[in-house]
Amino acid sequence: MKNYNHFSLRLERAVTGDELGVLSSLKNLQNLELIDNEFKPGFDKGFVLLKSVRKTLLIPVYVDEVIVIIIAYIQVVKISQIFRLQK
Repeated sequence: MKNYNHFSLRLERAVTGDELGVLSSLKNLQNLELIDNEFKPGFDKGFVLLKSVRKTLLIPVYVDEVIVIIIAYIQVVKISQIFRLQK
């Protein structure tokens, strides 16, 4: 029996907001794919809590959401870097 140290999660056609933060309890979650998701306000607040995630694929439902997601992702990366520097 293999012992897996990490795993991936793929969510398709979901509505994702700040509740994404509940996934932070999955300490071995390293790859997260959000495909055809509708991203709601607060997505960035939930996403920043996912400290174990190393690879992310974000594909919004609507092309118009792409710029909003990119801006939110950049903010999350900046916040994550600040937390790492404080350790």
